[in-house]
Amino acid sequence: MKTIWKYELRSKVTKLLLHEEAEVLSVAVQNQSIMMWVRQDFSRAQENRTFCRLNTGEPHDYDLLRFIGTVHLEDGTIVVHVFEMGGLDG
Repeated sequence: MKTIWKYELRSKVTKLLLHEEAEVLSVAVQNQSIMMWVRQDFSRAQENRTFCRLNTGEPHDYDLLRFIGTVHLEDGTIVVHVFEMGGLDG
């Protein structure tokens, strides 16, 4: 059975232990924190997945990024883009 769980993306790079084929549904700001909602089946095996946050205009040297979503902080003065790192199979 699948359920939806919420994770806070506290740092620039966040590593999460999710269940296989977990589906990232969305990212949003909740109480001034960047949150990500993931639907997953807890009967599946677990795997490590890595997510990163990049501000607009911020240089980076990450490869293999899959876009998840964009959020606005500080009344829209800070725009943050969330990506999953690696695992671009699907």
